Amino acid sequence: GVTLSRLADKALGVTHSFCVPQMAQAMMAEPGFEGADLSHLKALFSGGAPLPRPITEAFLAKGVILANGYGMTEAGSTLCMPLDAAVIAAKMDSAGLPSPTVMLRLVGPDGVDVQDGEVGEVWLSGPSLMPGYWNQPEATDKALTVDGWLKTGDAARRDPDGFIFIVDRWKDMYITGGENVYPAEVEAVLIAALDAPEIAVVGVPDARWGETGVAFIAGASLTEAAVLAACDGRLARYKHPRHVRFIEALPRTASGKIQKDVLRRLFAAEMESTPAS
Repeated sequence: GVTLSRLADKALGVTHSFCVPQMAQAMMAEPGFEGADLSHLKALFSGGAPLPRPITEAFLAKGVILANGYGMTEAGSTLCMPLDAAVIAAKMDSAGLPSPTVMLRLVGPDGVDVQDGEVGEVWLSGPSLMPGYWNQPEATDKALTVDGWLKTGDAARRDPDGFIFIVDRWKDMYITGGENVYPAEVEAVLIAALDAPEIAVVGVPDARWGETGVAFIAGASLTEAAVLAACDGRLARYKHPRHVRFIEALPRTASGKIQKDVLRRLFAAEMESTPAS
Protein backbone atom coordinates (compact mmCIF):
# COMPACT_ATOMS: atom_id res chain seq x y z
CA GLY A 1 0.00 0.00 0.00
CA VAL A 2 2.78 2.43 0.87
CA THR A 3 4.62 1.68 -2.37
CA LEU A 4 1.47 2.15 -4.44
CA SER A 5 0.68 5.47 -2.75
CA ARG A 6 4.21 6.73 -3.35
CA LEU A 7 4.17 5.73 -7.01
CA ALA A 8 0.85 7.58 -7.40
CA ASP A 9 2.07 10.66 -5.52
CA LYS A 10 2.37 13.49 -8.06
CA ALA A 11 4.53 15.49 -5.64
CA LEU A 12 7.14 12.75 -5.57
CA GLY A 13 6.97 12.42 -9.35
CA VAL A 14 8.42 8.92 -9.59
CA THR A 15 9.03 8.09 -13.26
CA HIS A 16 10.88 4.75 -13.05
CA SER A 17 10.73 2.01 -10.43
CA PHE A 18 11.77 -1.63 -9.97
CA CYS A 19 9.92 -4.48 -8.31
CA VAL A 20 9.88 -8.26 -8.16
CA PRO A 21 6.65 -9.90 -9.41
CA GLN A 22 5.44 -10.58 -5.86
CA MET A 23 5.57 -6.83 -5.13
CA ALA A 24 3.61 -6.01 -8.30
CA GLN A 25 1.04 -8.63 -7.32
CA ALA A 26 0.74 -7.10 -3.85
CA MET A 27 0.10 -3.66 -5.36
CA MET A 28 -2.61 -5.11 -7.59
CA ALA A 29 -4.32 -6.57 -4.51
CA GLU A 30 -4.54 -3.16 -2.81
CA PRO A 31 -8.06 -1.66 -2.72
CA GLY A 32 -6.74 1.58 -4.22
CA PHE A 33 -5.05 0.00 -7.23
CA GLU A 34 -7.91 0.55 -9.68
CA GLY A 35 -8.17 4.25 -8.85
CA ALA A 36 -4.45 4.97 -8.52
CA ASP A 37 -3.16 7.46 -11.11
CA LEU A 38 0.15 6.09 -12.35
CA SER A 39 0.14 8.04 -15.62
CA HIS A 40 3.43 9.81 -14.80
CA LEU A 41 5.22 6.44 -14.36
CA LYS A 42 7.22 5.92 -17.54
CA ALA A 43 8.19 2.34 -16.69
CA LEU A 44 7.97 -0.24 -13.95
CA PHE A 45 10.73 -2.81 -14.27
CA SER A 46 10.46 -6.39 -13.01
CA GLY A 47 12.92 -9.20 -12.47
CA GLY A 48 14.11 -11.82 -10.04
CA ALA A 49 11.36 -14.34 -10.80
CA PRO A 50 8.95 -15.31 -13.60
CA LEU A 51 6.42 -12.55 -14.34
CA PRO A 52 2.89 -14.01 -14.70
CA ARG A 53 0.84 -12.68 -17.61
CA PRO A 54 -2.08 -11.42 -15.47
CA ILE A 55 0.28 -8.98 -13.71
CA THR A 56 1.65 -7.56 -16.96
CA GLU A 57 -1.85 -7.29 -18.39
CA ALA A 58 -3.17 -5.46 -15.31
CA PHE A 59 -0.48 -2.77 -15.46
CA LEU A 60 -0.73 -2.38 -19.23
CA ALA A 61 -4.48 -1.87 -18.80
CA LYS A 62 -3.65 1.07 -16.49
CA GLY A 63 -1.34 2.54 -19.11
CA VAL A 64 1.80 1.51 -17.21
CA ILE A 65 4.65 -0.16 -19.08
CA LEU A 66 5.71 -3.16 -17.00
CA ALA A 67 9.01 -4.24 -18.52
CA ASN A 68 10.28 -7.70 -17.67
CA GLY A 69 14.02 -8.31 -17.50
CA TYR A 70 16.72 -10.76 -16.53
CA GLY A 71 20.00 -10.43 -14.72
CA MET A 72 22.23 -11.96 -12.10
CA THR A 73 24.87 -10.91 -9.63
CA GLU A 74 27.61 -12.46 -11.77
CA ALA A 75 26.69 -10.48 -14.88
CA GLY A 76 24.46 -7.55 -13.90
CA SER A 77 21.32 -6.74 -15.88
CA THR A 78 21.54 -8.48 -19.23
CA LEU A 79 18.03 -8.53 -20.75
CA CYS A 80 15.12 -6.09 -20.73
CA MET A 81 11.95 -5.61 -22.73
CA PRO A 82 11.75 -2.49 -24.92
CA LEU A 83 9.69 0.27 -23.29
CA ASP A 84 6.91 -0.17 -25.81
CA ALA A 85 3.47 -1.37 -24.69
CA ALA A 86 2.67 -2.94 -28.05
CA VAL A 87 5.89 -4.97 -28.05
CA ILE A 88 5.35 -6.08 -24.46
CA ALA A 89 1.80 -7.18 -25.26
CA ALA A 90 3.02 -9.14 -28.30
CA LYS A 91 5.96 -10.75 -26.46
CA MET A 92 4.23 -11.13 -23.10
CA ASP A 93 6.40 -13.91 -21.66
CA SER A 94 9.76 -12.63 -22.88
CA ALA A 95 12.54 -11.28 -20.67
CA GLY A 96 13.57 -9.08 -23.58
CA LEU A 97 16.61 -8.44 -25.72
CA PRO A 98 20.30 -8.48 -24.70
CA SER A 99 21.76 -5.10 -23.81
CA PRO A 100 24.32 -3.64 -26.27
CA THR A 101 27.30 -4.83 -24.22
CA VAL A 102 26.04 -8.38 -23.70
CA MET A 103 26.79 -11.38 -25.89
CA LEU A 104 24.38 -14.27 -25.36
CA ARG A 105 24.36 -17.89 -26.49
CA LEU A 106 21.83 -20.67 -25.90
CA VAL A 107 23.79 -23.90 -25.61
CA GLY A 108 22.59 -27.50 -25.56
CA PRO A 109 23.96 -30.27 -23.30
CA ASP A 110 26.37 -31.19 -26.11
CA GLY A 111 28.00 -27.74 -25.98
CA VAL A 112 26.54 -26.72 -29.36
CA ASP A 113 24.31 -23.66 -29.81
CA VAL A 114 20.65 -24.61 -30.25
CA GLN A 115 18.37 -23.38 -33.04
CA ASP A 116 15.72 -20.68 -32.52
CA GLY A 117 12.73 -22.17 -30.69
CA GLU A 118 14.82 -24.84 -28.98
CA VAL A 119 15.72 -24.75 -25.29
CA GLY A 120 19.34 -24.22 -24.31
CA GLU A 121 21.35 -22.98 -21.36
CA VAL A 122 21.99 -19.23 -21.27
CA TRP A 123 25.69 -18.44 -21.68
CA LEU A 124 26.80 -14.82 -21.30
CA SER A 125 29.89 -12.81 -22.17
CA GLY A 126 30.78 -9.12 -22.00
CA PRO A 127 32.45 -6.41 -19.91
CA SER A 128 29.87 -6.63 -17.10
CA LEU A 129 30.83 -10.23 -16.33
CA MET A 130 32.49 -11.13 -13.05
CA PRO A 131 36.14 -12.29 -13.20
CA GLY A 132 35.30 -15.15 -10.83
CA TYR A 133 34.12 -16.05 -7.34
CA TRP A 134 36.25 -14.66 -4.51
CA ASN A 135 38.62 -17.37 -3.25
CA GLN A 136 36.53 -20.12 -4.89
CA PRO A 137 38.57 -21.36 -7.87
CA GLU A 138 36.59 -24.60 -8.25
CA ALA A 139 33.27 -22.73 -8.42
CA THR A 140 34.82 -20.27 -10.88
CA ASP A 141 36.07 -23.05 -13.14
CA LYS A 142 32.62 -24.65 -13.09
CA ALA A 143 30.81 -21.41 -13.98
CA LEU A 144 33.21 -19.93 -16.56
CA THR A 145 34.41 -21.59 -19.74
CA VAL A 146 38.06 -21.35 -20.77
CA ASP A 147 37.15 -18.64 -23.27
CA GLY A 148 35.24 -16.57 -20.72
CA TRP A 149 31.57 -17.49 -21.17
CA LEU A 150 29.43 -17.62 -18.01
CA LYS A 151 27.20 -20.70 -17.82
CA THR A 152 24.18 -19.32 -15.97
CA GLY A 153 22.26 -22.52 -15.23
CA ASP A 154 19.12 -20.95 -16.72
CA ALA A 155 17.22 -22.54 -19.59
CA ALA A 156 15.77 -20.34 -22.34
CA ARG A 157 14.69 -20.19 -25.95
CA ARG A 158 15.01 -17.46 -28.58
CA ASP A 159 12.27 -16.53 -31.05
CA PRO A 160 12.94 -15.49 -34.68
CA ASP A 161 12.88 -11.82 -33.64
CA GLY A 162 15.71 -12.34 -31.15
CA PHE A 163 13.60 -12.10 -27.99
CA ILE A 164 14.68 -14.37 -25.16
CA PHE A 165 12.15 -16.41 -23.17
CA ILE A 166 13.48 -17.78 -19.88
CA VAL A 167 12.04 -21.27 -19.48
CA ASP A 168 13.30 -22.23 -16.02
CA ARG A 169 16.36 -23.14 -14.00
CA TRP A 170 18.07 -26.26 -15.38
CA LYS A 171 18.14 -27.68 -11.84
CA ASP A 172 14.37 -27.21 -11.46
CA MET A 173 13.54 -29.20 -14.59
CA TYR A 174 12.45 -32.75 -13.86
CA ILE A 175 12.08 -35.81 -16.09
CA THR A 176 8.90 -37.84 -15.93
CA GLY A 177 8.61 -40.96 -18.04
CA GLY A 178 11.53 -39.77 -20.15
CA GLU A 179 9.98 -36.35 -20.89
CA ASN A 180 11.41 -33.00 -19.72
CA VAL A 181 9.06 -30.82 -17.67
CA TYR A 182 9.84 -27.18 -16.88
CA PRO A 183 7.89 -26.23 -13.71
CA ALA A 184 7.68 -22.56 -14.72
CA GLU A 185 5.50 -23.51 -17.70
CA VAL A 186 3.11 -25.48 -15.47
CA GLU A 187 3.02 -22.62 -12.95
CA ALA A 188 2.19 -20.07 -15.64
CA VAL A 189 -0.72 -22.17 -16.88
CA LEU A 190 -2.14 -22.70 -13.40
CA ILE A 191 -1.74 -19.03 -12.41
CA ALA A 192 -3.60 -17.96 -15.54
CA ALA A 193 -6.35 -20.58 -15.16
CA LEU A 194 -6.95 -20.25 -11.41
CA ASP A 195 -7.50 -17.35 -9.04
CA ALA A 196 -4.27 -18.21 -7.26
CA PRO A 197 -1.14 -16.12 -7.93
CA GLU A 198 0.98 -18.02 -5.37
CA ILE A 199 1.79 -21.31 -7.09
CA ALA A 200 5.02 -23.28 -7.23
CA VAL A 201 5.66 -26.63 -8.90
CA VAL A 202 8.56 -28.91 -8.01
CA GLY A 203 9.72 -32.30 -9.21
CA VAL A 204 9.90 -35.15 -6.71
CA PRO A 205 10.93 -38.83 -6.95
CA ASP A 206 8.26 -41.21 -8.22
CA ALA A 207 8.51 -45.00 -8.24
CA ARG A 208 6.70 -45.41 -11.57
CA TRP A 209 7.72 -42.37 -13.62
CA GLY A 210 11.13 -41.54 -12.13
CA GLU A 211 9.93 -38.07 -11.16
CA THR A 212 6.60 -36.30 -11.03
CA GLY A 213 5.26 -32.86 -10.16
CA VAL A 214 3.86 -31.42 -6.95
CA ALA A 215 1.91 -28.15 -7.10
CA PHE A 216 2.12 -26.05 -3.93
CA ILE A 217 -0.61 -23.41 -3.67
CA ALA A 218 -0.87 -20.63 -1.09
CA GLY A 219 -3.59 -18.10 -0.30
CA ALA A 220 -6.40 -19.60 -2.38
CA SER A 221 -9.62 -21.49 -1.64
CA LEU A 222 -9.37 -24.33 -4.12
CA THR A 223 -9.72 -28.07 -4.22
CA GLU A 224 -7.17 -30.53 -5.54
CA ALA A 225 -9.68 -31.62 -8.19
CA ALA A 226 -10.07 -28.03 -9.42
CA VAL A 227 -6.31 -27.58 -9.70
CA LEU A 228 -5.83 -30.80 -11.65
CA ALA A 229 -8.82 -30.02 -13.88
CA ALA A 230 -7.21 -26.67 -14.79
CA CYS A 231 -4.44 -28.60 -16.54
CA ASP A 232 -6.83 -30.40 -18.90
CA GLY A 233 -6.61 -29.01 -22.41
CA ARG A 234 -3.84 -26.59 -21.38
CA LEU A 235 -0.92 -28.93 -20.74
CA ALA A 236 0.25 -32.23 -22.17
CA ARG A 237 -0.77 -35.06 -19.87
CA TYR A 238 2.79 -35.83 -18.73
CA LYS A 239 3.14 -32.23 -17.49
CA HIS A 240 0.17 -32.50 -15.12
CA PRO A 241 1.21 -32.46 -11.44
CA ARG A 242 0.39 -35.71 -9.69
CA HIS A 243 0.13 -34.10 -6.25
CA VAL A 244 -1.35 -30.83 -4.95
CA ARG A 245 -0.54 -29.32 -1.58
CA PHE A 246 -2.07 -26.21 0.02
CA ILE A 247 0.16 -24.21 2.35
CA GLU A 248 -0.13 -20.91 4.20
CA ALA A 249 2.66 -19.17 2.29
CA LEU A 250 5.37 -20.07 -0.20
CA PRO A 251 8.86 -19.94 1.30
CA ARG A 252 10.85 -17.12 -0.27
CA THR A 253 14.28 -15.57 -0.07
CA ALA A 254 14.73 -11.93 0.98
CA SER A 255 14.63 -10.96 -2.72
CA GLY A 256 11.33 -12.76 -3.31
CA LYS A 257 12.56 -15.91 -5.02
CA ILE A 258 10.62 -19.07 -4.16
CA GLN A 259 12.76 -21.56 -2.24
CA LYS A 260 11.94 -24.72 -4.14
CA ASP A 261 14.48 -26.76 -2.22
CA VAL A 262 12.41 -26.07 0.92
CA LEU A 263 9.27 -27.29 -0.83
CA ARG A 264 11.00 -30.48 -1.95
CA ARG A 265 12.09 -31.14 1.62
CA LEU A 266 8.58 -30.48 2.93
CA PHE A 267 7.13 -33.05 0.54
CA ALA A 268 9.88 -35.57 1.30
CA ALA A 269 9.28 -35.21 5.04
CA GLU A 270 5.54 -35.72 4.48
CA MET A 271 6.17 -38.89 2.50
CA GLU A 272 8.53 -40.23 5.14
CA SER A 273 5.96 -39.67 7.89
CA THR A 274 3.10 -41.26 5.90
CA PRO A 275 2.71 -44.99 6.72
CA ALA A 276 3.03 -47.27 3.72
CA SER A 277 -0.32 -48.70 2.62
